[in-house]
Amino acid sequence: MSYFDQLYSSVYLLIKLNKPKSARRFARNYVLILKTGLILCILLFFMNFSQQMHLEFLSHKNVWTIFILIFIINIFNNWMYYNGKRHSIIISKSINRLRTKSLIYLVFIQLLVYMLVIILRKAAI
Repeated sequence: MSYFDQLYSSVYLLIKLNKPKSARRFARNYVLILKTGLILCILLFFMNFSQQMHLEFLSHKNVWTIFILIFIINIFNNWMYYNGKRHSIIISKSINRLRTKSLIYLVFIQLLVYMLVIILRKAAI
């Protein structure tokens, strides 16, 4: 099980206690937002790197175009990956382990990723 699968199962099991009907959607969106932040960090890093090396192939417009394309692909990838049989396998593996991450830990990961995005964005200016 990958790290994103573990986060998915943790969010799913935490949300399932309060809102069982929308737990899948919340867990899938949590993983999507986390992956989006990581992709944005990587793209901003390469954009800053290319600016400092005076390379013109990775401009602001190109970075945002690549980001939007990867975001759309990631939406469909998560939707296909975390539905159906794969969802059942992930949840059954996580229930056997009985190790879910706390809500504070899950929020901290998101904040950490987006603080890194802000720092890299400010470095680009």
